[in-house]
Amino acid sequence: MNQKAQANLARFCAYQERSSFEVLEKMEQQGVPPEEMEEIIRWLEKNNFLNESRFARTFAQSKFNSRKWGKIKIRFHLENKKISKKAIEEALNSIDNKTYLEALEQLITEKGEKVLTENAYKKNYKIARFLIARGFEPDLIWHYLRV
Repeated sequence: MNQKAQANLARFCAYQERSSFEVLEKMEQQGVPPEEMEEIIRWLEKNNFLNESRFARTFAQSKFNSRKWGKIKIRFHLENKKISKKAIEEALNSIDNKTYLEALEQLITEKGEKVLTENAYKKNYKIARFLIARGFEPDLIWHYLRV
């Protein structure tokens, strides 16, 4: 096994949580032979540099807390990083439901103050479009907009 590549990838994973997919991309960039890639991935997982569930939870929490992404958008990005469905579900379930709904209400209020139209239908439509783009569930959005 390439010790230099292994050390570089260990540093890469220690700096911030990474998915196996990101590590594989990094190995390809570094020119690691394909036959060594799986062995390095196993070593990183065994030594706790790489953990899919931990990555998914950290990713979901950080995107929700810092960017106020909804669960649909978080799921989409985790799927693009080739995270297992089980790890994605665990990560999404780790987001506190009360906090999630409070964030949705706060975004509705903030966007509602910025939309400059008196027509209630147009205003709700613009707010809903904004929240759908953020990855919130449409049925949840419309429930809160109608209250």
